[in-house]
Amino acid sequence: MKFNFVIPKEKSMALLYMLNGTLMGMHCIFLVFFALNHVTVMTVVNIFSIITYLCNFIVLRKQFLRASSIIVFVEIIVHMFLTILCVGTGSGFQQYYIGCAAVIFFMEYFIQRLEKQPANSLLLCAIDGVCYLTSVYLSWTRGARYTLKPLPTMAMQLFNLFVVFVFISIFLLAIMVKTASFYEGELTRQAEHDRLTGMYNRQYMIEYLTNVEHASDRPAYWLSILDIDDFKKFNDRHGHNCGDYVLCEISRIISMQCRKQVSCRWGGEEFLILGHAGSAPEAAQKEAKELLEMLRREVERHSFVYQNQRLVLTITLGMQVFDDSSSIDEWINSADQKLYIGKSSGKNQLVC
Repeated sequence: MKFNFVIPKEKSMALLYMLNGTLMGMHCIFLVFFALNHVTVMTVVNIFSIITYLCNFIVLRKQFLRASSIIVFVEIIVHMFLTILCVGTGSGFQQYYIGCAAVIFFMEYFIQRLEKQPANSLLLCAIDGVCYLTSVYLSWTRGARYTLKPLPTMAMQLFNLFVVFVFISIFLLAIMVKTASFYEGELTRQAEHDRLTGMYNRQYMIEYLTNVEHASDRPAYWLSILDIDDFKKFNDRHGHNCGDYVLCEISRIISMQCRKQVSCRWGGEEFLILGHAGSAPEAAQKEAKELLEMLRREVERHSFVYQNQRLVLTITLGMQVFDDSSSIDEWINSADQKLYIGKSSGKNQLVC
């Protein structure tokens, strides 16, 4: 099992389509607002804005993501600049400059993931800030071209506040946080799992065993080291791809037979299985012997088929119940020594 650290392309594109559609919907609302309040310039501007986002759907469909981000950025900046010059800051349109920063980082993030291109988010945010200060300054010094009535002004101000802080700032940032959590989870999984087989890796098992060492019911734990017999000769004869197939099949069998136990790929062709039974060493010994012998037989009779060629494989196991007088390293070494005894005395056996 391999872990893909890229959010599925279809999901990423769906988010970009959703953003584009939302922005176009907002401009439909602005169009109605400015038309009802006889702000002719902005009515015409919003018609062009809606056409721009319709065209941007085509750009997104062709997956020209960098071009799409520039289109969205330029449209927002130009629209806000002209709006503030026309109706001033009373309607709250200047707040979209703040929201624009969130949109910039949102789009740039997915462009980096999908197109593997460097981001220019900081440059765009700097331009966004300059345009914000310039438009507000011109509005304060020259005055607005159109005068809106108090009620429509307040209504649009509340609407803009809602859009910027609820939709853009919260919704888009929530997506980014969720995305960051996704990658953090994948990083954790990769750190804990073997990349080829998908099983836990040696580092995870060492940390798990450290916790077992401090558990109050340590004598109930047992540990087994499993080795694939003659794997090196087999790997040399049939090739590394076939060897990878065998490792994955063995790991699948272990995972199926040892569902209640913790297992990992210990290294190379070795696997480690950690079990817990009852509250006494006798119970642990009995469970381990029965389970591991069943696992050995399952591998022996399993039909390994690679490229229409049937393969015969066996495994050897060494098992040791935890001893309070032993450390974790001594516990592992004891199981490893029993594995060595099994390997040197005929293989395909369990040594307890």
